[in-house]
Amino acid sequence: MDHSLMGQTQEKEPMNIPLTPLFDKILIKRPEEFSETDGGIIIPETSREKAMNGEVISMGDDVKHVKKGQTIMFRKYAGTDVTFDDENQYLIISEMDVLGVMKEDGIARES
Repeated sequence: MDHSLMGQTQEKEPMNIPLTPLFDKILIKRPEEFSETDGGIIIPETSREKAMNGEVISMGDDVKHVKKGQTIMFRKYAGTDVTFDDENQYLIISEMDVLGVMKEDGIARES
């Protein structure tokens, strides 16, 4: 399985990630978290709910049910948070923590 991040999707590619997950591990890019409500209330980082979904950036050779570029939903307390730059949040999880793969219309389906 090719772990290259170049030329795989037509969307803007993330920065060159200096990590290749091993075995059944999946590297996920979390969506941006908003720190202010529509009414202008600022939410402190410690009170924000972390997203339970994200885009698959790369994965180990043993991952069988998800593909790069898919948006997946995973368990609430799964994985390890990692940071490679100041702009994006990433998470490394095991494939067993994946709950489903999101359809393009936003409705989850089984992986």
